Amino acid sequence: MTQLETAARPGPAEFGPFFANYIERVPPGDIIELMDEQISEVCELASQLSDQAANQLHPPYTWTIKQVYGHLIDCERVFGYRAARFAAGDQTPLASFDENRMVAEMEYTSVGLECLTEEWRSLRRANLLFFRRLTSEQWRRRGISSNNELSVRAVAFILVGHAIHHLSIIRQRLGLNT
Repeated sequence: MTQLETAARPGPAEFGPFFANYIERVPPGDIIELMDEQISEVCELASQLSDQAANQLHPPYTWTIKQVYGHLIDCERVFGYRAARFAAGDQTPLASFDENRMVAEMEYTSVGLECLTEEWRSLRRANLLFFRRLTSEQWRRRGISSNNELSVRAVAFILVGHAIHHLSIIRQRLGLNT
């Protein structure tokens, strides 16, 4: 896979409408580099918070910051799995997942924020290793997820844009500069 390919934004036929907002948030550049750079950003923001602060709710939001980090973990894991299945040419349609139920059932508020951050970092690093080794053909492969066609390339962009979205909300909640 070339840097030209990893910098090319996925077209609308490569993802469902729900994901457009995430993909639009991704700045120009090589998506693999952006994924890598995002690790320090996600971890730096978490390092500014105590566990107590990360367990507070900030209405109108319904998740604590720890739960948001848990949601990032869930999405990194689920979307990484989707990308792996699609890159392998598996055409079995994949179901959506209930992010609210996952957050509620995984009890992220009882886990230290540092531990959650390390889990997310480990998943992101694993996904980076995976995306880096893909061939050009695997990068362009598609599968069906949540009744929408989704390319492997789009998954990488969704992961970055999704994290940008949630980090922006966390900063807004905390009154930090965005």
